[in-house]
Amino acid sequence: MISKQKILIVDDDENIAELIYLYLTKECYECRIVGNGEDAIKAVKEFEPNLIMLDLMLPGMDGYQVCREVRTSSNIPIIMMSAKGEVFDKVLGLELGADDYIIKPFDPKEMIARIKAVLRRYHPSSAPADKPKQNSKYVEYPDLSINLTNYSVEYKGHTVDMPPKELELLYFLAASPNQVFTREQLLDHIWGYEYIGDTRTVDVHIKRLREKLGENEAWNISTVWGIGYKFEVRNFIAAYISLALISFVLISTVGSQIIEGTIISIKSRQIYSEAQNIAADISSSDEDLVSIHSLLRYVAAYQGSEIWLLTDEGEIILDSANKSTGEHHDYVSGFDRVSLGTGYYWTGDFFGYFVRDRLTVMTPVSSNLIIQGYVVIHIPMSQIISLRESILASVHIVVILIFLISLVFLLLVFYWVINPLRRITKGAKEFAEGNLKYKIGLKNADETGYLADTLDYMAEELDKSGDRQRAFIANISHDFRSPLTSIKGYATAMQDGVIPPEMQSKYLGIVISEADRLAKLSQEMLTLDKVNSKSQELKLSNFDINEMIRVTAASFEGRCIQKNIVIDLIFEEESLMVNADYSKIQQVLYN
Repeated sequence: MISKQKILIVDDDENIAELIYLYLTKECYECRIVGNGEDAIKAVKEFEPNLIMLDLMLPGMDGYQVCREVRTSSNIPIIMMSAKGEVFDKVLGLELGADDYIIKPFDPKEMIARIKAVLRRYHPSSAPADKPKQNSKYVEYPDLSINLTNYSVEYKGHTVDMPPKELELLYFLAASPNQVFTREQLLDHIWGYEYIGDTRTVDVHIKRLREKLGENEAWNISTVWGIGYKFEVRNFIAAYISLALISFVLISTVGSQIIEGTIISIKSRQIYSEAQNIAADISSSDEDLVSIHSLLRYVAAYQGSEIWLLTDEGEIILDSANKSTGEHHDYVSGFDRVSLGTGYYWTGDFFGYFVRDRLTVMTPVSSNLIIQGYVVIHIPMSQIISLRESILASVHIVVILIFLISLVFLLLVFYWVINPLRRITKGAKEFAEGNLKYKIGLKNADETGYLADTLDYMAEELDKSGDRQRAFIANISHDFRSPLTSIKGYATAMQDGVIPPEMQSKYLGIVISEADRLAKLSQEMLTLDKVNSKSQELKLSNFDINEMIRVTAASFEGRCIQKNIVIDLIFEEESLMVNADYSKIQQVLYN
C-alpha cells in the first residue's frame, strides 16, 4: 500500500507557510509546518518527510545551516525558498545540497510543478531491492491490482481496459483509501490546473469505473454527498478477527491478573481463618509438640500447604514438612514481623527462605496477651497459577462461544440488513443519476424489502410523471400551432386581398379570439407543475356553449374553404347555457 508523501514546510512567515500548506494539502500531500531551524532538524527525524520546503531567512539557525545539517545524514530533497534572487545566493544554496531554488514571490502553480518534478527525480537508495512494489506506483486490494507504471488494471484475474485518465483516477483514489476528495481536487490532480471544464467530468469517469469494476465486498468507490468521492475499504472479517484477538490478549493479560488477584484474595482468607483456628487450639491446649506436629501435618496434607510454628526470632519450631519434631531447628534469616506491615498475607520467597514464591499467611499464638510465636501457612504459588489457568481456559472457551455466536449473528445482520441496504443505496444512486428504469428488485419480506418496493414504485411514478410532462408539452405545442395557423392565415388573407374590406371586421374578431386563446395557453404553461397532480382544479363559469361552438367553427373557415369543406351548425335552441371550464371545453372542441 502506497502512503501519502510527506512534505515539511520550514518558514517563519505564518501566512506564507499557511498558503503553501493549503496548496500542498489540496494536492493530497501530508504536511507539517515549523517556524525555525532547530525545530526543522527535530521534525526531519520525527516526521520523516519526503521533501523539505526550506526558507533561508529563519530565526537562529538559518536555512543554509539547516540544509548543511540535513545533508550530513540524509538525501531528502530540499527546495529552498527566499526573497534573495542573486546568482550567488542560488549557487550557494544548490552547492550546499538543495535540489531546487524558488524566489519569492512565486506562483503556487509553479511551486507545485517544481515539487512534483523533484519528487519524480528522487529515488530513496535505502529501500530494499526485493520490494519493487513499494517503490513503484502499484496498489493492491482483494480482486484488484492497479499498476500505474505500466498502466494496467487486473480485476478478478482479468485485465480491464481503461483509458489513461480513468486509470489515473482509480489509482489516485485507491492509493489513499477512505480519504474523501472533492471533485475540484480530483480535477486538479488528474486533469491539471489548466483543464477547462466542469466537475461533471469526474462524475462521468467515476460512473464508468463503477460499470467496469462492479461491486466488491472488500472495497468500493463511494460517493460522499455534497463533497466528492472516496475509495472505501471495507474489511469486516479482518476487523472482527482483530477485535477477537485484542479481546483474547486483554483476557490473557489483564484478565489473568484480575483472576489471579481474586484467587489469592479468596485463598488467603481461607487459610488465614485456618491459621487462626490452629493458633487458638495451640493457645488453649496442653498437648506436647508431638501432638501439635501431628495436627499440623494433617491440616497441611488436607490443604496442600506447609505449616510452621515460628518464634519471634525466626526459629522454625515445628514444620509440617518434616516427619518428626527433632531437636535441630531451621531459622528464617532476617525475619522481622514489623517489616511485613499490617497485612495478613504476602506473596514471595518469605525473606529468601524459599526458592519459588509462596502465598503466606501468618497469625500470632499468644498466651496471657503475650505473643509466644506465629502460625505460618505457605501455599505454593504454582497452585494459584494452576487454578488461574484452569479458570482462564474456561473463560476462553466461553469467549470463543460468544464470538462464534456473535459472528453468526453479525453475518445474518449483514445478509438481512447491510447487503439489502447496499442494494437500496445503489438504487438511490441510479435514481439520482436519472436512471428511473433501474429496479432494486429486493424481495425480502421485511422493512428493507418494503423500502425497496417503495423506492421502485417512486421511481416508476417519477418515470410516468416524466412521460406525462413530455405528453403535455407535445399537446401544448399542438394547441399553440392551431391558433397561430388561424391568425397567420386570416392575416395573410387580408393582406393578399382574399378577404374583402367589408368582411375584415368579422375575421379580425376571429384573429382577436385566437390571440386570446394563445394568451390562455400561455397561462397554462405557467401551471405545468400541476400536470403531475391526480386532479386539476376546474375554473367553472356560466357561458353559452352554442356561441362557443359557432366561434370555434368560424376559426377554421379559412382552412375549410381551401379544402372545399362546409360546416353546417344545427342547434335545437339559439343558445344553451352551461356551467363548465370555458378554456377546457374550447380546447376539447379545437382538438
